[in-house]
Amino acid sequence: MGGPKRQDPEAEVALDAKGLRALAHPVRVQLVELLRTYGPSTATRLAARLGITSGNASYRLKLSLATAASIGRISGARTSHFRPAVK
Repeated sequence: MGGPKRQDPEAEVALDAKGLRALAHPVRVQLVELLRTYGPSTATRLAARLGITSGNASYRLKLSLATAASIGRISGARTSHFRPAVK
């Protein structure tokens, strides 16, 4: 079965002060939860799941979460996929 390996959403994640600040917004928490539950995804797909604009999701992912190292970015030719950080 060739699907992406899913992370355990209940697994412990160590956060520093920067990471805690990044997760201070409810949309950010929901984005991380979706990534940890369903694996890599685009901002557009995540936005559709949450009922928010793709611009809002992209902003939260790129500026807030990526700098806190709670997610990673997989860049493709035309799209970027975000994934939970690997520790």
